Amino acid sequence: MSDARFHKSKWTEPRYETVSQWLANASSPEKKRLVLHGWLDRIEPRATGALPTEKRGVMIYQILHHAASAAAACEAGGSPAMAYLVFHDERTDTSHLDDYSADLCSLRPAIGNIGGFPFFRTSVSIQPTEAFQALAGLKKGYAETGKAVRRALAPDRPPLFDFSEPTIETI
Repeated sequence: MSDARFHKSKWTEPRYETVSQWLANASSPEKKRLVLHGWLDRIEPRATGALPTEKRGVMIYQILHHAASAAAACEAGGSPAMAYLVFHDERTDTSHLDDYSADLCSLRPAIGNIGGFPFFRTSVSIQPTEAFQALAGLKKGYAETGKAVRRALAPDRPPLFDFSEPTIETI
């Protein structure tokens, strides 16, 4: 029996679109509908029933995608689990932590099967160090920036961030 654990880390990414928005913004909506049905085909055997059609549109598409990945990575008879790891700077606004909990909670009742498919929101406070500040102003996508980042990540270099102990919320 194999268990699958799926983790997603977030720090600077904006909140994702709902399924309805994701489908509406597609250049090829039919392809996205097929993708969505593929995700549902992975999740529903692990759920207590079919995900209600009327609730799918308000779910965050990336949450649904990650739940499908967790279910797909799990062999028959195994137990999937999904954890969102959210990095945040506790000195600034942390309201987005509630957004991620709400996004996970929107899928929780649709899937049911809490014991057989647990969700977690894990948060870690992240504080940039002086070593990170030296990189923060560099332009993304440039070769020199990539070289500077690789040098900064070398084992003999100071850390780029200080991290708190994680806080884990079961959804």
